[in-house]
Amino acid sequence: MKGLGMFFVMAGCLGIGCWHRMVYIRQWIVMQNLQKAFQILRGEIAYGRTALPLAFGQAAGRTEGDVSVFFHKMAFRMERGEGELRALWTETAEEVFSAREMTGDVRKDFAGLGDSLGYLDADAQLRSLGLYQKRLEEGMAAKGGEREKYTRLYPILGFVGGMMICLCLF
Repeated sequence: MKGLGMFFVMAGCLGIGCWHRMVYIRQWIVMQNLQKAFQILRGEIAYGRTALPLAFGQAAGRTEGDVSVFFHKMAFRMERGEGELRALWTETAEEVFSAREMTGDVRKDFAGLGDSLGYLDADAQLRSLGLYQKRLEEGMAAKGGEREKYTRLYPILGFVGGMMICLCLF
């Protein structure tokens, strides 16, 4: 019976470590997809002078995951005229992105971007997108240096934590 209990404690702790690893990887993927989406938006606005609902549709079609869902919803809501861009941006971001996928500065900067899109001229929108992309790249550089370390560390910490619990309990 002790052996079975130890197995479940170890499996649970290892599972928690693997879950944290996947959260970290998912944050990285969201940041990569955001970077790609904003590159597409900049191109659509700068060279195609595309309206934002159509540009959002292009970004949705060429990205993946929650970023694609976000831009698809934004395009749909803007085409239907559900409200001003600032409010739609904030509401849709809260619906689509969980607190685990976007943390801290990335979430704050992303929410702030909705304030500067839509009502400014194309050049100001491009500058806002460029500034956000620069901040996103800085965040990715900081997270990228730690990425391999943390993706290896979390499962190991789960395993070691499980071993410690087993030693204390049994």
